[in-house]
Amino acid sequence: MRTFVKFDKQGKIVATYRLEALPEGLEHPYTDLAEGEFVLEVEPTKEFENLSCLEIHEKFKVDVRTKKLVPVSAVEKASSPPSDKKKPRRAKTKK
Repeated sequence: MRTFVKFDKQGKIVATYRLEALPEGLEHPYTDLAEGEFVLEVEPTKEFENLSCLEIHEKFKVDVRTKKLVPVSAVEKASSPPSDKKKPRRAKTKK
């Protein structure tokens, strides 16, 4: 099984893809790389074989200098922007 991650300049993973074989002539499965996006093939290790694509996406980032996956620290998780889902605002009550 081959695992590929698409990541941005800061190393944030924007997509993860896992497949058995790559079609002939392709270096990776992403045909829609935007400017500033890159692809890394993840080394097949026991650690990553047991993780889903979603777990890799959420728990790791790419060290852009070494081109290796590294765990996302708790500090980075806390400082990341909130999800697109917005909480409903409570109506202000008049006193």
